[in-house]
Amino acid sequence: MLLSFGCIIYSMSPSMKVLSLDLIFPLVPPVCWALYQFFTKFISGNNDPLVALFYAAVVGAIVFSIYVMLDWTPIENNSFWVWLIFLGVLGFTSHLLIIFAIFALSSFVLIKNKCLFVEKVKVDKLFFENRENIVVMNINCGNVIIELLPEVSPNAVARFKNMISNKEYDDVAFHRVVENFLVQAGDLEFGKKGNINYTYIGSGKSQYSLIKPEKDKPFDFKKGSVGFAKSKNGDMEDSEFFILLSDAPLFEGEYTPLGNVTHGFAALTKIKSGNKSEYVLRPDFINYLRMLPEISN
Repeated sequence: MLLSFGCIIYSMSPSMKVLSLDLIFPLVPPVCWALYQFFTKFISGNNDPLVALFYAAVVGAIVFSIYVMLDWTPIENNSFWVWLIFLGVLGFTSHLLIIFAIFALSSFVLIKNKCLFVEKVKVDKLFFENRENIVVMNINCGNVIIELLPEVSPNAVARFKNMISNKEYDDVAFHRVVENFLVQAGDLEFGKKGNINYTYIGSGKSQYSLIKPEKDKPFDFKKGSVGFAKSKNGDMEDSEFFILLSDAPLFEGEYTPLGNVTHGFAALTKIKSGNKSEYVLRPDFINYLRMLPEISN
């Protein structure tokens, strides 16, 4: 960028009547810096200084090209023009390649590490009054903390706690993901890692008998709410559960609530979805699901 504007001033010098090179060249760095600041704050939103530098360099190249095309800068020796054009093209190309490389590298890193900007939840740093009702779900992007509500649905919560204590949910797939709406897991028969049956996943059953839903008490199904999913036998429940990624007021009176996510919601938003399908091919898994006292001990 400095080179671009320096070349402009240098090429204009033979036709200048008022200002000399001694007065002009000290102005080049502050002009470049001012343009850099402008593009940093207003164009790239303080997020990418290299992009701002690139835009400022482009401005210099455009201004320089206008002077060249309109022959406003008489230089007697044509070799100067060759060098200036060569340096301008070289500078512009190098900026372009640098920006492209940075963009490609950052895109690659983001694709490979979807959890890069997810804040990790450290369980040992948190305090809970009712520790016996706190669940820690570990997934690809970290821990998700769920507070169960036995006062709302005592039988369902007792069932959920029992399966967690028996480690039933370890290595179970998030087989159903509705993007920006909900994630669902808990098929213990067809959703286990290493033994997934894509034909029947979502219709499996546990080793326990079905239970009746508990939908009588009021509960606000909102972002972060956890509930039991209905079994394939209609209005009964087994082991599958869902977590809402957005509010769902119509779920009240239709599903049994289990609790709410209190920490780590961002990790849920990174769970792999099935794009156009609700059911996910090669899904993400629950690493483990534990009651907090079990982890503390």
